[in-house]
Amino acid sequence: MAEPDKSRIRQYLKWTDALMRAMDAAVRVDDPHGLWKHAGFRQFARKYTDLVTLISKEMPLPPLLDIYNVAAIPGPADTVPFQRREIFDEVYANLSLLKGILENQLGVIENETEALRDFFQARLRSAVLHEPERAGCPGCSRNTPGWPRPSERGRLRSRSRPREGLVQRGCPRLHSA
Repeated sequence: MAEPDKSRIRQYLKWTDALMRAMDAAVRVDDPHGLWKHAGFRQFARKYTDLVTLISKEMPLPPLLDIYNVAAIPGPADTVPFQRREIFDEVYANLSLLKGILENQLGVIENETEALRDFFQARLRSAVLHEPERAGCPGCSRNTPGWPRPSERGRLRSRSRPREGLVQRGCPRLHSA
C-alpha cells in the first residue's frame, strides 16, 4: 500500500475528532442518571465503522480496532441502558485508539513534545543568563530579596491602605513620607 497523503490523514483526524466531540456532547446531559443519554450508540457505531472502513482503504490499520456489524446491533428499544452504554463506550475507546494512530502517523504527538521541550529550554536559558535584580527599600536602604516574605503576605494584603502619613515603599516596614 502506498504512503497515505498527509492532508488526507489530517482530514480523517478532523473527522475522528468531530465524532468524539459529538459523542462527548451526547452524554453531557443535565441528568447524570439519564436512561437515554447513550441512545445514539447505534448511529455512533455506524459512523465509526464507516470511518474505519474508509481509512483502512488508504492506510493499513492494526487489527486491534473493531469493526461493528451495525445491522446485528439491536436498537435502543431492544436494549437496556447498560447494553447501550457498553456499546457506546466500546465505540468511544476504538475511536480514541484510531485518533492516536492517526496522530502518530502525522507525528503530531512528537511535534508537540518537541515544541514544549524547546520552549522550556529557551525559557530556562533566558532565566539563567539574566540575573534578577534585587529590590531594595529606599526608606531604610535594606536589601529585601524575595519580599514580601510568605509570613507577611497575608498581613499586607489584609491592610487595605497604609496608616495616615506613612507610605509603603517595597519594604515590610512603613516609613514616613
